[in-house]
Amino acid sequence: MPARRRRSQEHAQDYPMAQIKTPKKLIEVALPLDDINAAAAREKSIRHGHPSTLHLWWARRPLAAARAVLFAQLVNDPGYQRDLGFGVNKKEAEIKREKLFQIIRDLVKWENTNNEEVLNRAREAIRESWRETCHQMIRRLNNQGESAAGELLAKMPEKGEPIRQLAYHLYTLCERKKWAEEARAYNELIGSWHAIVTASHEVGHSGSQTELGLDF
Repeated sequence: MPARRRRSQEHAQDYPMAQIKTPKKLIEVALPLDDINAAAAREKSIRHGHPSTLHLWWARRPLAAARAVLFAQLVNDPGYQRDLGFGVNKKEAEIKREKLFQIIRDLVKWENTNNEEVLNRAREAIRESWRETCHQMIRRLNNQGESAAGELLAKMPEKGEPIRQLAYHLYTLCERKKWAEEARAYNELIGSWHAIVTASHEVGHSGSQTELGLDF
């Protein structure tokens, strides 16, 4: 075995990967499978504008299933998760989950491929899941300071830039709507971002070695 590979494996054994605690995604809990299957089966009969018509031996991959899976991987399931203290009660979760199911039902229809109204509903649901992470960063900053927020960022470095951009977008929206208190929270996160990033670099990217201490 090459020495470089052997050293890498030895290093990995020194730092075993720990489970990262994050809210469950919708795909882990439930999907409207009957609706997805029906839309996928219907795609086989589409003869105009579908990629499968480009070539006789084109691989028949149901795009309806692909769109459903991608969306369901990006949104949080609303059900209550005891270990995280995240989510809502069972009755309310069913209502919110049904709204996500309806987005999927509309998203998987071939005729809605470029339907901006449907796509915007899907985008908003995805943004809502990102807001939850953004708000977690704000709570950590307000309650424990920049160093603690930097430690949280170090555990999910790939989400840093999306969180910063989302905070700026939400700040702009709150300013436009004259929501002073909400705008102040996002502005404080933006103003402290450089210090948070610096603190995260001092801690090091530890997302694969320690748990994400999210207290949703």
